[in-house]
Amino acid sequence: MRLNHNSVPSELRQIAHYAEWWGALTEEAERNKLVDRASIEAVRNLYEVFSNYETALMGWLNGPEANAEREPSRAYIAFSCVLMAALYGKLRLGA
Repeated sequence: MRLNHNSVPSELRQIAHYAEWWGALTEEAERNKLVDRASIEAVRNLYEVFSNYETALMGWLNGPEANAEREPSRAYIAFSCVLMAALYGKLRLGA
């Protein structure tokens, strides 16, 4: 999935490629299968990267777009999904 990087907060743009890959699956079961099939190294990297950006990410996901009357952007949805993938990956890592 290609995202419009202009719809991503500037502090998160450098990790948008994670959302383009890991956040492409909005269905939880499919996303979890992707995490289950990934190498431990890939899952660890996903979790560590998103742990480092947690403040900026949560600021965006809990911000005005979360309560907007209009549908959230594709980027917002993808970053929400990649966050869920990272948290699921944390379980897989036993972290």
